[in-house]
Amino acid sequence: MNFIDNLVAILFPATLGVFIILWDPVWGILIDGLTFFCAAIYTAQLPNVGHHESEEEFSLREALNGITVVINNATLLLGFAATLVLNVLCFPIFLVIAPYAISHRFSEEMWGYCLAASGFGACVGSVITVLASGHERLVGLAVICGLFLAGAMALLGLGTSAWMAIMRATFVGIVEASWLTGWATAIQTLSPEKDLGKVVAVDTFVTSGVHPFIYLGSGVVGGIIGYSQTLTLTAVVSAVGILLIVLTAIMFMPRSARNDQVQ
Repeated sequence: MNFIDNLVAILFPATLGVFIILWDPVWGILIDGLTFFCAAIYTAQLPNVGHHESEEEFSLREALNGITVVINNATLLLGFAATLVLNVLCFPIFLVIAPYAISHRFSEEMWGYCLAASGFGACVGSVITVLASGHERLVGLAVICGLFLAGAMALLGLGTSAWMAIMRATFVGIVEASWLTGWATAIQTLSPEKDLGKVVAVDTFVTSGVHPFIYLGSGVVGGIIGYSQTLTLTAVVSAVGILLIVLTAIMFMPRSARNDQVQ
């Protein structure tokens, strides 16, 4: 599913770009609106499975059960910590800060190339993670993704070569899709079936709930210290966060479980 999403994210904007260049921007807006209309029609045609009464009365304890499941599973807890570093902190900062940093250092067209490269990398990353069963080595996947992302963000902030910027944007896409694919699969395989919905809800609530503050905060910090410097600072924070996760895994995870996560 991540592969399809990322493939559409590459092809659809390019197709709209051709319409806009050859005809008028109104066609792009019209086609975009039609996609939502078609999606609504398709959704309305889905069969109604009926309303199922809940067997248990809703309570705050049940609502917080997802957090309890995460805390009681060492691998899920470390994966959730890695998600806070990679998905909650780094990826939103890339989307907000990188356009200004790259456009200022090179050109606005260069950011378009970098964005396309990031989408292509995301397609590659999702396939690699599925083929390599990255969800079965979640801690190892977090370490690889974190270090690659830190290096890519640092070079995006400091690099002066155009082709290096495009390559690093590709790495960001690979890391993003690799982690999100592995993490989503790990949630489904490690969570008890009856608590899966609660764990997913906690993950979605935390990530989606914090993203707006990261968007705002990164913009403010970028305006104060500079956009390229913000990317470099993010790289340092990412590397430190991943190293702390590794140290925590070494200290608290059983050796057998730790070996399974890195082999």
